Order: sequence, then C-alpha cells, then structure tokens
Amino acid sequence: LLLRLIDPDSSPRDLPLGRRNAALLRLRDVLFDRRLEGVANCPSCSETLEFALDSRALGAYEDRELPASLAVEDPPYALTLRQPTVADALLAQGDGDLLFQGLATCATRRGEAVSFDALPASLRQQAAERLQALDPLLHIELSFHCPSCDHQWSAPLDPLSFLWRELEHWAWQTLAAVHRLAAAYGWREQDILALSAWRRQIYLEMIGA
Repeated sequence: LLLRLIDPDSSPRDLPLGRRNAALLRLRDVLFDRRLEGVANCPSCSETLEFALDSRALGAYEDRELPASLAVEDPPYALTLRQPTVADALLAQGDGDLLFQGLATCATRRGEAVSFDALPASLRQQAAERLQALDPLLHIELSFHCPSCDHQWSAPLDPLSFLWRELEHWAWQTLAAVHRLAAAYGWREQDILALSAWRRQIYLEMIGA
C-alpha cells in the first residue's frame, strides 16, 4: 500500500528488499522529517533507552544496479543466491532463516546438489555478509549501549513497521484534533481537515488557553 503511494504503476512485490527499505525511508522523510526517534529496552536489565538519529546515517538511498544473483564458494561447497524481494519477505513472515533459505537457487558439494541445511555455517555467513555488502539497506541494525548496566547489543530497525507506527500515531492525533475542534466550534469534519496543519494547531492552542 505504501509503496504504491510512491509509484502507483510499480509492482511492489518484485522490488528488491533493500530498495523497498530505501523507498520507505524516502517516503518517511517527505511525510515527517529525517529525524527518527524511538525507544529500545535493554535485554540485560530492561532499562528503557531513547534514541534519535538522522535517517541519512542509515545509508545511501540512491538506487544502484544490483546483480541478479550472487555466487559464494567455500570448497568443496558452493552456493548461488538471488536478491531478496518484497514477496520473499511476505512469504517468510519475519523469519530471517526462512527468508535466507528461500534465496538459494543452487547449493552443491563437489558439483553435486545438496540441501541448503547441508551447507556449512561459514558459507552461509559469508553469503549473508556479501548480500548485505551489496545492499547496505537490506538489513538495518542499530547499536545500543546501556548506561545502567554497561550492556551492548544491536537490534534490527524495520523501516516498514517504524513508518506504519508513526502513521498510526499521526492518524489518532488528527482524529483527536478533529474531535476537539468539532466539539468547540461545531465545525464539520471535512472543514476541519481542509484546514492546514498549522491553522488547526493554532485553533487547538486557543481552545487550551
């Protein structure tokens, strides 16, 4: 839905996953701004940490030409992967291992086909690192340091869920503003929504004064 707002004629399911993330970050920059704010809970002591960062620090948004497939070898094993797409992510339902396994188009040992599970962990790790290097926005990780217990950890940042939560919050704020202005002035919903955000805020402040 969000990707079709950017390009109604596109086929979002076929979009490489890193480009999906780049597109959603660009959309968020336009709808809100480049400052991302959120919280993270320390897995060691449960302390709640606030964070803020510039979206440009996550990586370049420019579309780059990505190879259709990636070949990785760790003799006698070899693995060929394709680029992950939005359709792959939907199919994996958040399971990173399932997503990664679904990208394997060919897995061999001394030229003979083997199952993905038969591949050594070192080869799979190498393949994951190569995919990430090709497209830095494929998987976004944030690093944290807890000042309370000195624990350090990293956590994924999904642009889709982050933006969707922000849109939900904005929608509820807008409905609350409509309710207050309608109750105070008797205006119709469509008339209130026709006001600019700046004018709505001025009237809200006058009500609260």
